Amino acid sequence: MTIDVIAMRHGKKISKKDKPEGMEDKDVPVPGSPGDQTDRERVCLSPKGRGEIYDLGHRVLNSGYDAITVVTSNFLRTGDTVMSLLKGAGYNPETDLHGDSRRFRIMTDSYIGLGGSKWEPCPRGVPKFSDDPTELTAYVNALHERAWLESADEPLGNPNKFPVMARRGSALLYKGAEAIEDVATRLKPGQRGLVAIVTHCPTIDSFQATMGKHIEIGLTGGTNPDGRELYEVRLVAPMKAHMMGEYMLGSVDADSRNLADAHLSLNVKGNEVVRRIGWMRNQAANLSYAAAHGCQLNQL
Repeated sequence: MTIDVIAMRHGKKISKKDKPEGMEDKDVPVPGSPGDQTDRERVCLSPKGRGEIYDLGHRVLNSGYDAITVVTSNFLRTGDTVMSLLKGAGYNPETDLHGDSRRFRIMTDSYIGLGGSKWEPCPRGVPKFSDDPTELTAYVNALHERAWLESADEPLGNPNKFPVMARRGSALLYKGAEAIEDVATRLKPGQRGLVAIVTHCPTIDSFQATMGKHIEIGLTGGTNPDGRELYEVRLVAPMKAHMMGEYMLGSVDADSRNLADAHLSLNVKGNEVVRRIGWMRNQAANLSYAAAHGCQLNQL
């Protein structure tokens, strides 16, 4: 069996500059902060965003999948992206796939969303967010290096809600492996399945850093005053920021009886990354433990 895997951020979201014809500016939802209720439940894709995702599905996917598993955050715009992606691939999710749990399943996970993140003020040593590709790349690399775990110099609980990238990376590694395993149980030898992962830039960046081994995390042997284990985090290979419209595409050739030993081959910004499904699960567990029990000793 073969399983295609696509991992991407959601499409371009609705704004006052890019809204449906006939919609008034006052009716465009404006979130108070990333991940709040308005941001989760009311911000959909713009007409342009839907069109771009539809074209992507038409270009890189096909309509011959015997089983599909989708992984999204609990945001309207990620679900919206999946529907446009599948329509572009030749499906009508409302009729072709509706109610057919053998062929089509959706996994929604809040841990790969944006909840619990306050983007300002940035951690020390992190430049401000920018839409400029060069500046955004500098921001992403500094964010990974300085805020992969909670900072040791912050009180327990990370009250400033700095983005904790290990949590997102572990969640997406785990859900990605789970989705691949889920599809595999519904495929027969010779059949083809699809795993579509749609989430947000910080989660994709952390997933990319982990899969590509851009980050090294090691225990120092010490603890902070709260008793949490201290980790050193090192950015060993700078990475390019995940920009709008980019995606990771790969596949798994597997025997469902030995899926842990199967390899996911994923194209990440032109580089082929190959990881065992079992490795993904183990790495997810390690990152989850570090995020829950440790904190980061930043070298500022």
